[in-house]
Amino acid sequence: MATGAASAQTVPLAPPLAGVGFLVGSWVAGNGTVADTGERSRVTFITNPSATAPSYRLTYALTNASTLGVDFEIEPPGATTFQPIATGTLQRSP
Repeated sequence: MATGAASAQTVPLAPPLAGVGFLVGSWVAGNGTVADTGERSRVTFITNPSATAPSYRLTYALTNASTLGVDFEIEPPGATTFQPIATGTLQRSP
């Protein structure tokens, strides 16, 4: 797992997307890059792989200016694919 607090350098977004600007950028932690979100619509955080512990993947996907999808997945030790734990969407209130 990444150590230390992750931080990002954000880039300006159009006003409707400004509320999720924290997702855009190149996220880094004490041990290197955690995620590069240059595509401006998706960010994925993945723990470091381990032979004895599960890996986790958390993905945020901006589907439009008011909808953010969230997926949380687990990859058991020795497995090669992630399995969903929780999936959902967040809607911006008017």
